[in-house]
Amino acid sequence: MSPLRCVWLLFGALLLLGCGPSPDDARRELALYGLKWDQVHFLTYAELGGTRIVELFLRGGMDPDVTDPMGRTALMKAAVNGHLETVQTLLAAGAAPHLKDAFTGQTAVSLARQHGHAEIVSLLEQSTE
Repeated sequence: MSPLRCVWLLFGALLLLGCGPSPDDARRELALYGLKWDQVHFLTYAELGGTRIVELFLRGGMDPDVTDPMGRTALMKAAVNGHLETVQTLLAAGAAPHLKDAFTGQTAVSLARQHGHAEIVSLLEQSTE
């Protein structure tokens, strides 16, 4: 892994873990947005590229590697849709880029590659080194 990538991951982890709202505060803020604390909303906002909302779920204690019924993670959903900032946020929170979905066996990097998101492919490949 490159030194720059290590610095980015460390910075992101510190930001997610040490700064901002407590888990309870993050969950309250989600409620103010009218969002239910559940995996469905977390995965939906990852798919839509709603980085701020994804950050709140992560700060609230959501596991970054939860899956939908097809076995797709938030990282896969963000990667396939080209949401670089959301991918970075999920990686910084410890999302596992090597996981495969339950039906096709694809990973976040294979999905990003299939949909032409070269910058995300590069980032994910660096994170698996």
